[in-house]
Amino acid sequence: MGNSTFTRTDDDAITVLTLSRPYCLDVDGKHALIEAVNSLVENMTLRVLIIAASHPQAWLVNVAELAEMSPAEARKFSQAGHKLADALASLPMPVIAAVDGGALGGGCELVLACDMAIAGTMARFGQIEAMGGVLPAFGGTWRLARRVGYQRPCKCYSPRKWWMPRPQGRSDWCLTLHRRVNSWIARGDSRYRSARSAANRLQP
Repeated sequence: MGNSTFTRTDDDAITVLTLSRPYCLDVDGKHALIEAVNSLVENMTLRVLIIAASHPQAWLVNVAELAEMSPAEARKFSQAGHKLADALASLPMPVIAAVDGGALGGGCELVLACDMAIAGTMARFGQIEAMGGVLPAFGGTWRLARRVGYQRPCKCYSPRKWWMPRPQGRSDWCLTLHRRVNSWIARGDSRYRSARSAANRLQP
């Protein structure tokens, strides 16, 4: 089942939410994802959730939408982002992000709320809000620091800073900002296949 924002497939103890359009983290997309994630809390048979994407711009926020917001609307937009990230982080089962496109701004914050990320060859990660003179609105400031330490995020919240997997031929993949992320951002020649493999290993 699904909607215009994502499709949902259930296979044994693994559920996959596949983001299926550009800018899935717009206003409508976030509310649809919050509802979907909250519906999984009481699912006692579910062991792993995978969030993937079938569109290269699925992990992005619609910046044009932000430009027209009033302060009150922007506050609600930010609160919805926090609710989505908190819902993912509080799920009783592991959550894996399978990324093979740009996960920038809110998309990067969504990945940071997951327990593990599988990065494909086209994956790009970045808290690029500073380019617009603002801070991450969905909790990315403190979640990034929890993942990689305090000093690196301070340096990365400067304009025109983003990160990507290492070039092909290396034995591991990571965000270039810090080696400690190696254990969190995992290599994946096929990000979905790798995510399924990791999900199978996480099951009891």
